[in-house]
Amino acid sequence: MERIQPTDILPELETVWERRGVKATALVPGTDGTLARGTARGADGAEPVVDFDPDGVITLGPVLAEGGMGVVRLAEQPSLKREVAAKVLRPDRMIPEVVAGLWREAWVTGHLEHPNIVPVHLLERRDGAPILVMKRIEGTAWSELLADPEALAPLNDGDPFEWHLRVLATVCHAVHFAHSRGIVHLDLKPANVMVGRFGEVYLVDWGVAASLPGVGPSWLPPVDEIATVCGTPAYMSPEQASADRARLGAGSDVFGLGAILHELVTGSPPHHGADLRATLIDAYRNTQKRYGHEVPSDIVATLHRSMAREPAERFPTAEAFRRALEDFLSHRASTSLSEAAEQQLIALRARLALTSEARTVDPSVQHELMECQLGFRQALTIWSGNQQARGGLRAVLIEHIEQALALEQADRAVELLVELSPPEPRLTAAVAALEARQAEEAARVRSLERDADPNVFHRHRSVIAALAGLSWLVWNGVCGYLHRSGTLVFGFEELLGMNLITLGIFGAAAVVTRRTLLSTATNRRGLLLFGAGFLTTLLFWTCAHLAGVDPMVSLGLSEQIYVYFLFAIALVVDRRAAWGVVPLVPIAVLAALYPFWAFELAGLTGLITGAWLAILWRRPQPA
Repeated sequence: MERIQPTDILPELETVWERRGVKATALVPGTDGTLARGTARGADGAEPVVDFDPDGVITLGPVLAEGGMGVVRLAEQPSLKREVAAKVLRPDRMIPEVVAGLWREAWVTGHLEHPNIVPVHLLERRDGAPILVMKRIEGTAWSELLADPEALAPLNDGDPFEWHLRVLATVCHAVHFAHSRGIVHLDLKPANVMVGRFGEVYLVDWGVAASLPGVGPSWLPPVDEIATVCGTPAYMSPEQASADRARLGAGSDVFGLGAILHELVTGSPPHHGADLRATLIDAYRNTQKRYGHEVPSDIVATLHRSMAREPAERFPTAEAFRRALEDFLSHRASTSLSEAAEQQLIALRARLALTSEARTVDPSVQHELMECQLGFRQALTIWSGNQQARGGLRAVLIEHIEQALALEQADRAVELLVELSPPEPRLTAAVAALEARQAEEAARVRSLERDADPNVFHRHRSVIAALAGLSWLVWNGVCGYLHRSGTLVFGFEELLGMNLITLGIFGAAAVVTRRTLLSTATNRRGLLLFGAGFLTTLLFWTCAHLAGVDPMVSLGLSEQIYVYFLFAIALVVDRRAAWGVVPLVPIAVLAALYPFWAFELAGLTGLITGAWLAILWRRPQPA
């Protein structure tokens, strides 16, 4: 591993480094050529405190790629039945600052949720070391595609240069997004861009990323505290080469984008040297490059501006750099996008025509529709006059609405229908019908839920139970007094008549309370049990009369019906009611032994039953 010696450095650059506290002997690149990866970059050398210890949820597999500090291994995530990529540290790099660097990289990547930045699935710790679990990208580093045109053939069926420019424009999206979040990459190069098997582009390796002062995350070292040379010498800006923390910022990444464009045009990065020392000196000097006549003038202008020595002279943002590329590509890129999206839509329609069930059973259909829609939208973003993209977008929106209708996703269908201009009457009617059906179904479900809810009108039940208990006590007390005084001696005719009167009062009460106690299943069951109790008593007394049983004995024996009634309430209305049976059992026994007091005991039983239910139903039943 090459290490810089102070005597080998350009005197001017050595003086700059000394003034900024950079130790030349500490500048040792990783195997991937990046400087400052895993080293303490802050002025005080402080590293973040990590407090994270989840259970292991992945199984590590074979090595996919190796870098200067880490190893990317294939892994399995059993819980989701998928393969992922796990970045772990090399055994010889398990030192605190390198470990902290991987934590930071994980945080940065997780913080930047963007289609062109690899999604982070998990951050795990094993044996004190972090494991960064990411989406597995089945693809190739962009640098390998640049070095091997044959490897590019499956991905590119047209102009390779245009294809590479599109990749670079996509990288700009990720860089601009990162800048909007206050983060700079500081190591932009083709080796840090992954291209998937289907052309997906991901900007990776945020190991030396830093935050922009005042806007970036507090847990990431700010650029104005970087105290060493960071990045890859062949691509780095002059301020990175000289560790000029005062000038580091988003412009440094703009320079990196220009350096990649330089490699696309010339076949090699902008800075060269026989060794690390010479390459750093070349990066520091950054003399303006000359290009042949074969390079378009607007590309040359883009290169000169993006790689200007002073950050203030470069493009102000990565987005501005991207627009310069898009101006060059102009309508060619828009047409290419719309044609690709149209071919994908044609293939999807053919598949849907073969299997009508595919809309509802194949989850990839939804994904492909979204990809087609995105392709047409991107084409229109580049060139609003692209009629092929405009027609294709309408066609895919119609397919997407049909998909939403097949899946009965009314909300999604409405969202898509709003975007369809002019509207399609057939789809408008179908979506309205689906909304109406779902609204009707939702209303039915709400009605069923309300009907089954035992707590609807529970206070009404409580009041009626209390009134019934008190009324029953008074009623039976009066009857008992009349019977013992001889004023009205109760025989079976009087008992049956009293029962019929009670049934009449019960029926009248049910009619009066029909809007409350008859409005839900729970309340209806309770009222039916009340009615069933009265009818059972009527039947019991009638049978006792036919059997020649003494009327008062019959009245005393009917106390058991109260016990059965409360048990029934506990079974079908409120299980808490079962405890009320405890005092009713001895009263029923006493009524059988002392029928002379049957009326009073019946009144007491009614009072206890009503009071107990009134107390229970004052509060809702627990879930």
